[in-house]
Amino acid sequence: MRRTLRRRRLLATLAGGAVGATAIGSVGSARTTGQDGTTESEQGALAWMRTHSGDGTRLTAANAAVEAGGDGYLVAGRQATGEQGADAWVASFDGDGRSQWDRRYEGGARGRIETVVANGDGTYFLAGGRASENTTGGWAATVAADGSIQWEERYSSAAMIRSATATDEGYLLIGATPTRTLWIAAIDETGAIEWQRTERGQFGYGVVPDGDGGYLLAGAEIGDDRNLRPWIASIVDTGRQRWARSYETQGIAYDLAPTDDGFVLTGLARGPGEATAAAYVAHLDRNGHQRWHRTYGPNDRNVLFAVTTVDDTALAGGWTGVESTGDAWLMAIDDAGDRQWDRTYDPGAWDRFDGLVPTDDGVLLLGGSGTDALLGLYDPSGQSAGQPPRTTASPAPDTPTTDGRTDSPARQSTAGTGTASTPTVGESTAGAADATEPATTTGSGPGLGVTSAVAGLGSAAAALWARRRTDEN
Repeated sequence: MRRTLRRRRLLATLAGGAVGATAIGSVGSARTTGQDGTTESEQGALAWMRTHSGDGTRLTAANAAVEAGGDGYLVAGRQATGEQGADAWVASFDGDGRSQWDRRYEGGARGRIETVVANGDGTYFLAGGRASENTTGGWAATVAADGSIQWEERYSSAAMIRSATATDEGYLLIGATPTRTLWIAAIDETGAIEWQRTERGQFGYGVVPDGDGGYLLAGAEIGDDRNLRPWIASIVDTGRQRWARSYETQGIAYDLAPTDDGFVLTGLARGPGEATAAAYVAHLDRNGHQRWHRTYGPNDRNVLFAVTTVDDTALAGGWTGVESTGDAWLMAIDDAGDRQWDRTYDPGAWDRFDGLVPTDDGVLLLGGSGTDALLGLYDPSGQSAGQPPRTTASPAPDTPTTDGRTDSPARQSTAGTGTASTPTVGESTAGAADATEPATTTGSGPGLGVTSAVAGLGSAAAALWARRRTDEN
């Protein structure tokens, strides 16, 4: 049975002993401080953080990672080859984020790896996109521990594969067609397609096993009102939908993670103003019914690209900033949706976390810092030896609520107390008692263009979506 630490769009970046690798000496500023004896440095503490720029001249981005044999990681993504060119890229890093070796696979204009699965026998499954003559399509391969290709296949019906998970017979893939609609396929262990299907008006970004013999897809759907809404679907191994649900929030779901009693969903939502975008989090039961949802927004533009769980806490990562500048952002949320703490990290320009991978040592943070890949290790205990120095804690800025008032930092929840907090800016809630039942959707959505649907999210959310699309290209 394979052990899969799946992550699709984990934009990662590493540093280490290789040329272009840099250790970050001072990272992060906490927005809240615990009242249970924890210090500022213990909240969002990183054992280490590093950037990696390949040979020092190429844009490098890591999108996926798994634990590799021994104490280390196999990280994959893309590396620029010149003007408008990129190769699929894979690299090995030790447990402290130092580069051991890397390989590039010729990719043309849009070569990249979006997802990695550890096969359990020392080999790894990679999927994303690579060029074939003048066309870039979906691509998958199995590689040995040194990155050498054992087999590879291209899929002309997919423009890009965004996520994958292991099945009993091979792998389940989700991605996008050349017209950007949802593409789902099952392949065997040699890459041969067993079945495939497409869905108009729907878009997929993540897939996880549902614990009941099926799989959950996360993404967005164009509704009858022509707006994008967070969307999930439960499918069986034949691709048949058991159920699908979209939610009233205007937004996009980028990732989901299982909890003891359901799933937690993260993404972005339309903010309270035209030029704002909020981070979106929802807690769902095992049938996709929404228990609560909240939006969070320390700045004008906020998004959570990835989520995992640590004990009873959801750990979410993404980006927060103003216009086109901002910092990588990490936030801990309890099972009631209250923010326990959040922290930003600013090693460079356009810093962001795109993936979170649970490991034996903590949670591997994957993202990007300007043109470099970014990699860090979050230690849930906050007791990591050799932690880099931290900047001084900075209070959360007062931010207007939708009715023009401001919520002061004192009203935010504090780490470790477990007490309820008053929601901060854009932090709207829908509890079990007053939540509107999410609509069940079946079949394909209306044949509307995604561009017009994204425009309905407002300029800030549309800009974040467009920026992500730019990072994917």
